[in-house]
Amino acid sequence: MGSWFDHVIPWLKHKDAENILFLKYEDMKRDLPGAVRSISQFMGYDLDQATIESIAEQSSFENMKANPLANPQHFEPMKDLFKENRGQFLRKGTTGEWKSHFSEEQLARFNAEYAKRMAGTGLEYE
Repeated sequence: MGSWFDHVIPWLKHKDAENILFLKYEDMKRDLPGAVRSISQFMGYDLDQATIESIAEQSSFENMKANPLANPQHFEPMKDLFKENRGQFLRKGTTGEWKSHFSEEQLARFNAEYAKRMAGTGLEYE
């Protein structure tokens, strides 16, 4: 079984195809209305600013986490999967939090491997 990189790298060559919209979570966190605008334009819609703002508000992490239709943690048949001390489906909604789970050595190894495997892809993480 290959690594995550082995599965992603072949797919990345299509990221600039006209029928693929490539968004990063970090970009959506930084500018959710801009991401909504990009998605709507990609889908062929020209939405007014009020509609974009409304969609962005409804799509905010806080609203998605509280919405039973968007968060399976609140969906009755899945409640057993998310019991206390077993984690949450939607956790913090932050970016870069994963780094706090790595030791300095693990982070250095990850950064080196990421740089090597993602060179030339245009993908960068913050």
